[in-house]
Amino acid sequence: MTIVTSSIMEKRWDNHNHQDYENTRGGIPGMEISMPPSHVALSGDLHVRIASSSFPPLLLQLSRLEGNMAQLLTNISVFPEASALAQNSTTVKIPCGYFSKGGLYYILVKKKPIGTSNVSTPDNQDSTVMTLSLDVRWPMPQLSLTPENIQTYPEHDVMAILEFPEVVCPPEAGSPASAIPEFWLELHFCGHSLLTCDNPPEDLSKNGTQVLYNEQVRGFPGRRVLPLRCELFGLAGHYGLFLRPTALSPGLPHTAAYVRADVSEQFVFNVHARSILPCEPHGGGVQVLFQYPSCILAQGDRVRLFARLRANVASLAPPTSLEYVAEQRVVRGQHSLHFDCDLFTEKYVEYCFVYVSQAITGAVADVRMDCVPTLPVSEKDSGGWGPWSAWTQCSSTCIGGTRSRYRFCDSPPPRYGAKFCEFLQTIPDRLTIGDRYPVTAETKQI
Repeated sequence: MTIVTSSIMEKRWDNHNHQDYENTRGGIPGMEISMPPSHVALSGDLHVRIASSSFPPLLLQLSRLEGNMAQLLTNISVFPEASALAQNSTTVKIPCGYFSKGGLYYILVKKKPIGTSNVSTPDNQDSTVMTLSLDVRWPMPQLSLTPENIQTYPEHDVMAILEFPEVVCPPEAGSPASAIPEFWLELHFCGHSLLTCDNPPEDLSKNGTQVLYNEQVRGFPGRRVLPLRCELFGLAGHYGLFLRPTALSPGLPHTAAYVRADVSEQFVFNVHARSILPCEPHGGGVQVLFQYPSCILAQGDRVRLFARLRANVASLAPPTSLEYVAEQRVVRGQHSLHFDCDLFTEKYVEYCFVYVSQAITGAVADVRMDCVPTLPVSEKDSGGWGPWSAWTQCSSTCIGGTRSRYRFCDSPPPRYGAKFCEFLQTIPDRLTIGDRYPVTAETKQI
């Protein structure tokens, strides 16, 4: 075993061209050096085994390649114990903290005559020098989000857990700032497609994703738990949490974790009326009632009012267009709003109230809607189907084709905002053209 004390470790930060080390590959006669072919930064001490029939005083130097220069990290004097001499081998322990980052390292072993000072510059093509290179990998991070499926504005924080399970020690005291990497931890909203989140973090902004939260991470924390606040998750869709290095460097680790949010079931919305008219102005107009998650923005949400025009009975589809009328802000802690009677008129057949939720980015989403007819209605006011039209001409005279017929919701048309005709059906029909080729025909009840 090699005894190494702080008194025989000399930390120096001299720089030398790495070509000097590349050219110093010779060897010390009768001596062999063995060590692992690779190492993970900060994952533990590195043990270098030296076998020799005789042990002159030795000096071990550890350097790291920085650009085109080899930066000296430490000198270790090697004095084997008597038991090691008897076995013709000794092991030198290089402390874990010197391997603070990934990259190419050099381990140089040279004879050191007793009484001489440590020499930091390799002697090229010297038979008293041996140099080995060591590939040191960056430790790989593990990033997770829990839970992975949530509702918007969740009741509890989403927990992000960042770990570097391979890291067991801090960088050596006095290590330069360049030896300690820095990362950004960023939460992105990726929209309704998880594919958007699959892009590299630096490309996400080009696809319209938004950064909701970021925090700088320095070095390699063994385990770090970060609570992500409820209000960060205000939109339904996919979120990605990305760990990326602040500076582009080959081999620096990056990773990501994902969570999906659905619209919260805590959003409850109801119009407190069976019809808009008659409207009582002295009663405050039309009242809407609502509930929402506890951590919505203080004044971001709103209720919007839309009006629907009377149905066009000659249309083949139900009316869908809505016209904007007005809106009111929702103050957190408030659970009802009143819309004045002056906003309503018999010109429109129906009014729809929409609860709109706003996220911290300013983006809004319609989360609940309740529509009320303008006038009181009964089942007898609902629309009815008219007679079928004649068949259209078949679309093919040979191989196969279709023909159609139509009917309208005009017998009678829906009155006073009553229901539009329902139960659209498709009934297959089969006919023969020229008694030779069957043609499939569809009867569409529209």
